[in-house]
Amino acid sequence: MRRLFIYTLLILNTIACSNINTTDSTQPFTVSTEAELEQAIFQGENSILANDIALTKGFVVSQDATLDLNGNKISATGSNDILFNITNNAQLTIKGNNGSIESESSIFSIENGLCIIDGGEYSTITNNVGTKSEPYFIVYIKERGLLQTDNATLRIEDNNGGFVGAILVNEGGQFIGNKTDITTSSKLGITNSITSYGEVTLTECNIVA
Repeated sequence: MRRLFIYTLLILNTIACSNINTTDSTQPFTVSTEAELEQAIFQGENSILANDIALTKGFVVSQDATLDLNGNKISATGSNDILFNITNNAQLTIKGNNGSIESESSIFSIENGLCIIDGGEYSTITNNVGTKSEPYFIVYIKERGLLQTDNATLRIEDNNGGFVGAILVNEGGQFIGNKTDITTSSKLGITNSITSYGEVTLTECNIVA
């Protein structure tokens, strides 16, 4: 009887732990502060914004993570950091859901991995940045990077003679855009929406410089 009783407890305990783990893995991590967003990115969480968030620094994305903007805004001022630097063959998925990311610096650098943008607006406002030979971009796609956008808006505006662009695709990199609006502008400067040495595929996109 003792052996049967212990064996039954072990089975019930295994089932209970299995149910707890399954439940936790399907629940998004609610993010309401910069610290919570940093934790979610670091741990590779499936997260959702509860409110607008102001950032003071950028983050390295080294493992798969999903961020649902949930109609809210991420803003970043006073920092030169790229907001999301994707490395280690990680995948970052942004669900725009009528939300936005606004920054005074570049938003994405895809060094080694994949960035999927599904909806939302992503804008950068600068002041006399970049040069004619090295424009300043919202997104940098490196040699082993891939960007996919769908129903998204990317916009960069320089207020004073800057040399700016939206997306730079390095040799070996790839950009796939679908139903995406890309707009660049610069007062007294130069704009170049997409500069590519890699592969670009556009479907039903609107590009204005």
